[in-house]
Amino acid sequence: MQFKSQRALLWIAIAFSQIYTWSFVYLLDFWPPVSPTLTAAQVLALYSQHNMQFRSGIALMMISGAFCQPFNVVVAAQMARCETGYPLWSRMQLSAGTLGTWLFAFPPFLWGVAAFSVDRNPQITLLVHELAWLCFVTPPTYFALQLIPIAVIALSNKNPSDCAFPRWIGYLTIWTAISASTGVMAMLFKTGPFAWNGILSFYMPLTIFSTWLISMVITMFRAIGRQERAAKGGHILSSSAGQTKLPLQTKPNIGCSYPREFAYSEIRTDLSKQFSGYLKDSRTHDKGGSKS
Repeated sequence: MQFKSQRALLWIAIAFSQIYTWSFVYLLDFWPPVSPTLTAAQVLALYSQHNMQFRSGIALMMISGAFCQPFNVVVAAQMARCETGYPLWSRMQLSAGTLGTWLFAFPPFLWGVAAFSVDRNPQITLLVHELAWLCFVTPPTYFALQLIPIAVIALSNKNPSDCAFPRWIGYLTIWTAISASTGVMAMLFKTGPFAWNGILSFYMPLTIFSTWLISMVITMFRAIGRQERAAKGGHILSSSAGQTKLPLQTKPNIGCSYPREFAYSEIRTDLSKQFSGYLKDSRTHDKGGSKS
């Protein structure tokens, strides 16, 4: 069941991310990104044209803005498989990813506020417009807090067959974290490569992030399929040998808070039966010796 659930969460994340991107590009018409040098009158005209279409796109983006959270949950579940003891890195990734979801949901909210009343003072609309774009481009520096645990797990992994994150994912994750940190430079420049529509603050981080996200989804789909086949194979082998049906993974992940495929109850039942049989045989032997 957990394998189907993980696949379902990944497909939900993919579907919501497509809705989010489509709304940003076609309904908001924010591709390519608008210039930071627009005047208040130009910004007001931007939100006045096709106002209902714009606000419809905002509604779709706010609905689908949490698309990262299902993805984060699956990443955390796969990371926990690679850890021993308390799953510290997976917990840190999930916590940072949950906070980072607001980086996708909050800017559309501000764009919606800017478009909600186009008859207000243009300077107020300009203020909300700039706040929205700076929130959209600069905070991904906090995204690094989510990426660092993934890189640590990928680069320290000693069991590639059971871990969803190969070493090359670790290097790609580090590069993604570095590129995302350049977005903060948009606070200092209105023109050039470091502006919020520049190549180093927007296009390069977006390209590397998209590559990383697609790579992560593909590797996790493959890992889930591999783990599912291994679990089914373990049940088949145990059944054919006439033994208790235990999955291949017989080592518990101590400290993990979600259910593991470790059959404690079956082991306790077998040991209880063996011990009871031993006591019964001992009592029979003692009775036979006393009669003789």
